[in-house]
Amino acid sequence: MILTLTSKEELGKAIPISPKLFTATLQNVMRTLEWGDMGVKINGRQIHHLRFADDIVLITPDISQAKRMLADFDQACG
Repeated sequence: MILTLTSKEELGKAIPISPKLFTATLQNVMRTLEWGDMGVKINGRQIHHLRFADDIVLITPDISQAKRMLADFDQACG
């Protein structure tokens, strides 16, 4: 079975799902993205996102990079 996640609100109305499964799916999507050149460098590491439970914060120095990251994320989610 393939589960396509469109939004947290739609998902909550459509089918019940474990928060752990939702988080695992988001982590899997984030691993497929090639964002090595995006984000900001902190202590020698390139940081492009933070995850808090079922929330994701994209970190970027400019709006054009943020738009690209959102488009990449949207495409990866299907």
